[in-house]
Amino acid sequence: MKVPKKVQTLAFRDISPQAPVHIIIIPKVKDGLSRLSKAEERHVEVMGHLLYAAKTIAKQENLDDGFRIVINDGPNGCEHKLDPVETVRPFLLR
Repeated sequence: MKVPKKVQTLAFRDISPQAPVHIIIIPKVKDGLSRLSKAEERHVEVMGHLLYAAKTIAKQENLDDGFRIVINDGPNGCEHKLDPVETVRPFLLR
């Protein structure tokens, strides 16, 4: 799967998928963004890149009939800390 170079994200398939297509998209540079609920105005561009990457990947994956984007935020939002460095992790699911 390719994300355009101008888009500042990394994308990879989940090793334990919850759907037939389960892709994790993360920002290359998060600028202090650790979760959506802590986003500030300066993070608007980062969030835009994440959503554009999701749209681009959905097209590559032929998800023409629809897809969903999930952002888990906080312990009550099913967020799991996967590594010592927190980062926003949108999931693209079908």
